[in-house]
Amino acid sequence: MIISTAAKTLFRPSSLLILTVFISALVFMRSVPECREVKSKNIVVVTGDRNRIPRAVEMARKNPGSRVLISGAGSQDLRLPKDIKVEIESDSGTTFENSLAIRDWVLKNGFHDIAIITSDYHMWRTLLLTRRQLPFTEIETCAVPSPNFTRRQRIELWITEFGKYISTLIGVPTK
Repeated sequence: MIISTAAKTLFRPSSLLILTVFISALVFMRSVPECREVKSKNIVVVTGDRNRIPRAVEMARKNPGSRVLISGAGSQDLRLPKDIKVEIESDSGTTFENSLAIRDWVLKNGFHDIAIITSDYHMWRTLLLTRRQLPFTEIETCAVPSPNFTRRQRIELWITEFGKYISTLIGVPTK
């Protein structure tokens, strides 16, 4: 009797939906590709935290002749090395606007491949939006671990980003 009641509860449509969302969120979090080496000499960093730009500089130094686009830089005081060719795009305020800036940079320069550097929690949505703008461009990813957050802050951040990803996936604009 207890088993059948538990099974009925578990297999209710609402319970199945909650379970599906929970499992999807776990896959979303756990499947972000690690950042190792990138082959592309066309490196894009989508700004947002202090770990992203140093990783872009590191990757550019490992690939002499690389070009770097820093998208969404705003009015930050960026201290960049002189030995790397860097373009700064500071008009983007959203991930969607970053994807448009990336598209414009790629098309202007005739690139066929890029490497995107952003935070781990931000990678899937950035990749989704950029692939929509550049469907025929080879895109490598470099997901940088996010800065030190408390466990609670990380959970909230991942849940928020998962919600934004799903909204973006189905075509609902997010900010």
